[in-house]
Amino acid sequence: PAPGSQEEAAMREAMAGVFADPVQYGVAIVPGSIVIRTGTKLHCLR
Repeated sequence: PAPGSQEEAAMREAMAGVFADPVQYGVAIVPGSIVIRTGTKLHCLR
């Protein structure tokens, strides 16, 4: 989506709830995945 577009704004709003934990301890990028460790959760994006 283009910066500032309605689609981008909707995407950011939808993702805000997924990564609502304020503390990010680390990120790992591996083939096919991005792993994000927060204070209470481990998220994996594929």
